[in-house]
Amino acid sequence: MAVKDEADGMTPQCINSDDRALSVLPGARTMRPSRTMFLLTLIVAGSIPIVGAAQSDQVVPTIDSLVWRQARPGLETAVVEGDPSAVGVPYALGLRLEDGEWIPPHWHGLEKRIVVIEGAVLLGFGDAIEDASVRVLEPGVVAVVPAKAHHYEGARGRTTLVLLGIGPLTTTLVKPE
Repeated sequence: MAVKDEADGMTPQCINSDDRALSVLPGARTMRPSRTMFLLTLIVAGSIPIVGAAQSDQVVPTIDSLVWRQARPGLETAVVEGDPSAVGVPYALGLRLEDGEWIPPHWHGLEKRIVVIEGAVLLGFGDAIEDASVRVLEPGVVAVVPAKAHHYEGARGRTTLVLLGIGPLTTTLVKPE
């Protein structure tokens, strides 16, 4: 598979759909400081306990402690924070994909960010999966997917990622099955 490696293993990156690498430093135009990003940073850090801002008795020690549900064979989801179906509410939604699994071309009504936790996300834009044009997103990379951009994701190795956005998260397949 001919793909472009985007992460050097040292520097977090932010990739958007028009092929520009953007900084993830505070104040960068694509990243807005939020409670979700702060909580996600703590989750990614490993086993550091996380205390929710809403209730101090809610602790999520690791991403593995979340309630994972099978969406379909090869794909699991877990709500990290918020309600992805609520209008105007920030959310963080975890996805786990098995090695070789693909999410077919689709689009979302609102912009989202993909944060790679483990494994490698194969991200492509368009109406059909094309191995030669996917970007390899390693842990530490953040990708911005604009609203209504047709895209697809695949997994190299068992892959965990978190989607960040403002609800509602809607997904429309480009070619409904």
